[in-house]
Amino acid sequence: MSLLLLPPSITTYVNTRFIESVEMTYEFIHATDFMVKITPMQVDLRAEVKSPGGKLLATCTSSSAVMRRLKG
Repeated sequence: MSLLLLPPSITTYVNTRFIESVEMTYEFIHATDFMVKITPMQVDLRAEVKSPGGKLLATCTSSSAVMRRLKG
């Protein structure tokens, strides 16, 4: 998501937590991501993956440092 919203950035932290297994019988899973915090120098994101019934399967949080453009 940071690639779509920001100028070039470097991921400085990623934490993925798998809570439940994805069942092969699921026709689909629902993934949602959103910005938790954004500043000129950093963006924090969170994502969730849920089963068709709404059960939380996994979460991911990440932080990225926004790269400054060099004047030249």
